[in-house]
Amino acid sequence: MREVCLPQFGMGMTEGVVTRWHKSAGDPIKEGEPLCDIETAKSTVEMQAPCSGILTAVIIPVDQSVPVNTCLALVDEGPGGVGSKMGVQPGDEPVHSIPAAPNPAAGAPVQVEPRAREAARIHQVELTKLKGSGPGGRILEEDVLAWVAKSSQKSAAAESVPRPGVDVPHTVIRRTIAQRLTEAKQLIPHYYVRSSCALDALLSVRRDFNAANPESPGASINDFVLRAAALALREVPDANVSWGAKSLRRHDVVDVALAVHTPHGVVTPIVRDADRKDIGTLSAETRSLISRARSAQLNPEEYLGGSITISNLGMFGVEEFSAIINPPQAAIFALGAAQPRPTVLDGQVVIATLMTCTLSVDHRAIDGGVAARLLSAFKSIVEMPRQVLT
Repeated sequence: MREVCLPQFGMGMTEGVVTRWHKSAGDPIKEGEPLCDIETAKSTVEMQAPCSGILTAVIIPVDQSVPVNTCLALVDEGPGGVGSKMGVQPGDEPVHSIPAAPNPAAGAPVQVEPRAREAARIHQVELTKLKGSGPGGRILEEDVLAWVAKSSQKSAAAESVPRPGVDVPHTVIRRTIAQRLTEAKQLIPHYYVRSSCALDALLSVRRDFNAANPESPGASINDFVLRAAALALREVPDANVSWGAKSLRRHDVVDVALAVHTPHGVVTPIVRDADRKDIGTLSAETRSLISRARSAQLNPEEYLGGSITISNLGMFGVEEFSAIINPPQAAIFALGAAQPRPTVLDGQVVIATLMTCTLSVDHRAIDGGVAARLLSAFKSIVEMPRQVLT
């Protein structure tokens, strides 16, 4: 009998959630075919069967979070399979190793129907508190719902002004985001530098580029500013660093991460060697990364590491904001909306399209003068953007 355990799909992964089983207990499986889908902190990964045989037991049910190396299922690799010896047939209900609730009187495990287990998970009910009304004391879905209704009545009676609401369980991604951002804000000494960049020249260059390349979907403003950030970081290599416990890491490459808002939370896919790619190549790559980030299909190597992050909330009308650094990086650009504003140019008040850029910096790794040089280089490239095209 072989145990199929949860692997570590990427550096830093500590847990995962089975979101779907492609096979049921008793099914034959072949090495390399899809076995189950695993939700990690950044994406959903299709896990392949590590061997061929009979899937004799599904240990971990859907939507349960478990640590790395936890046994997910059992496979009989021998001829005939233990599944047939155990009386398990294709299509039978999966066997779960986690029992429902112990019988307080006899100490024996009590059976729980799958719908009852799912209802208990959704409503956060401890199955040990329930008395089953099914055959042999089996806990049914109606037992769980009756307990929820009874508890709700007690809560409503205890509250003078009942307020409606639903508790939504945290996903692995949401818990990971919360943990990383909390640690970043508590441990990293943030400071901020801010400047307004005129975008009129960039908008003109973008229009010309897209008009000259009608066969492509078109480069976005975000593509141009990402490329500008990469060139600025290459120009100021002292800012292309990460803080470590024992040393300061100086990066020889410029990898720029892009904060992408998805239904699962913010994900930061990385454009590798962004300073070496022309705007057309970079634009196509960012579209692919954004699409796969939103569908939770990124590979771990596509979101781990990075030199710096670009976070753009301008499309939501946000004028300016300060972003939290994404460790192990030492800085993050926060970009606001491009808006027409009065400004002074050559002694005259004119209307220009301005974007406020706030650079959040880790003071352990980057001093104020270096951060100012990086922001100045970024502003210069954005305002004279022809080099972005090369």
